Amino acid sequence: EQSQQQQQQQLREPEYEQTLWIAPRFLPRLIGTAGRCIAEFEHRSGATIVTGIRADMHGMKALAVQGTMSKVRKGTVLVMNRIASWVAADQQGPTAREILIPNVAVSQVIGKGGWKLCEFQ
Repeated sequence: EQSQQQQQQQLREPEYEQTLWIAPRFLPRLIGTAGRCIAEFEHRSGATIVTGIRADMHGMKALAVQGTMSKVRKGTVLVMNRIASWVAADQQGPTAREILIPNVAVSQVIGKGGWKLCEFQ
């Protein structure tokens, strides 16, 4: 029995942690109302995302993304893309474009519950 448990532990992917340093003005938006935004990132990536109270000497706040390497990558990309979209919106960019989508492809572009559309943003 112990050898099976040892084998299962060896087969599990190792856990990683990526620390992102975030401007404090973004933290409330990243957390979201009742933690919904962070919960969405965790659900979509499979990673655990933890906000810290510590700050570096420039006032940047720590945000830890934890999990397997692929989950950490997905979580990190989600967080960074969301921040990039906020920065672009704050700077009156990016340029808006109109894209025509055939009716047969609309549901694929939007995705279940709007998930795909959310990824484009």
